[in-house]
Amino acid sequence: MDRSLIARLPLPLPAEQVIAVDRPEADPHTHRRYDRNGWEFDVPPGVFLPGVTSRMIRRRLLDDGIDVRGRHDGAMGSGRGVEAAVAGPRGALFRLTREDAR
Repeated sequence: MDRSLIARLPLPLPAEQVIAVDRPEADPHTHRRYDRNGWEFDVPPGVFLPGVTSRMIRRRLLDDGIDVRGRHDGAMGSGRGVEAAVAGPRGALFRLTREDAR
């Protein structure tokens, strides 16, 4: 991996700014369910429900606006679980590490 590319990335936004833009719909410290487009997910405590950006990406995946066939998806541990569940059946490839398999 070319570390110079990582060094050029902008710093992440402060948590307060992210939460102000994309407020959680429910307490993230409780067990919840998430239903969208006929997909049902159990959401354990500590995991945020998908927000606006997630819904936009998923919609583009579902209408084939983002072609993932044969492409690698690095979603594990990044909070993109719903998108990974949609991208997998559309041909995206995933690489799991030993830590992801826990």
